[in-house]
Amino acid sequence: MKKAAGLTGALGLAAYFVGFGITFLIRPELVEGFGLNWLNPAGLAEVRVYYGAFSVAAGLFTFFLTLRGFVFFSLAGGLFFSGSVLFFRLLFTTLEGAWAESYTLLAIPAESLFFLSLLGCFLLERNRLRAIGGDFTEPSGYSLERVLARIPADRKLKILFICSSNVCRSPWCEYQFRRMVENSSGLADRVDEVRSSAVFNRSRVIHPMTRQALIADGFSAESVDAHSPSFIQDDIARFEEADLIIGMSRTHGTLLPRRLRSRYLDLSRAAGRSYRRIEDPFLIRNPEKYGRVMGRLSALLEGLARQLEQRERKVSE
Repeated sequence: MKKAAGLTGALGLAAYFVGFGITFLIRPELVEGFGLNWLNPAGLAEVRVYYGAFSVAAGLFTFFLTLRGFVFFSLAGGLFFSGSVLFFRLLFTTLEGAWAESYTLLAIPAESLFFLSLLGCFLLERNRLRAIGGDFTEPSGYSLERVLARIPADRKLKILFICSSNVCRSPWCEYQFRRMVENSSGLADRVDEVRSSAVFNRSRVIHPMTRQALIADGFSAESVDAHSPSFIQDDIARFEEADLIIGMSRTHGTLLPRRLRSRYLDLSRAAGRSYRRIEDPFLIRNPEKYGRVMGRLSALLEGLARQLEQRERKVSE
């Protein structure tokens, strides 16, 4: 429910801005209906709000993204903003026949230079991320091999699976992978602890369909009911202690504190595959569809187990 409300709010906000913008792109004369004159008090206030305040807000949001380590997103947002301004400037300058205006002769070269400078920085950042083997939404950009390389070979791993609420995907991974470790001498020698947590929502109990699926797969009701959903803000020590943090999507990595992102991988890449987001089954009510999601998780966990066993054999040799 909370997730649906948040998504609805975000989509509504995007629709508002896009709709408001398109309205005045097509019908700029509508401003007269508000009785605005750029030199009267209301008009001056409007200029301050939509030229001044909007620019300040965009700048602060860019600072926020950059300080959180999301340089790629900061530049991408800047390109959307500056590219839209330049595109519509060129379009409507042509349609309105405003090429000879002094403001146009100043604005278009300045906005073109600004856009091209941002584009250059964006391409450099993209190439930097590609060079380290990352993608644009995983701050660490690490492979499983690189994450494990920073851990002493003789230290047993503490693995933490994370998802949005710690009621569907990550507890399934915790229970299943812990059993894999217990049934594999190779993994048991390498893995000390398997836990799970959430990075987006606080929750109280495991999802009933996850509970049902785990019990059907051989786990006791008592052990499944013992699961108490964890949340990063309430249990940061669990994250600090983990050697390897494995999430279900790129978004989960971006929600980690910056100091922990070098330990993060999404499950598909940890299993040695190309990136693929594991959908959140929270709202799925069809048991068969729910089971398919859990089946994909189990297949990836088997891939992760193989990756760790292969590395353990290499270290032993």
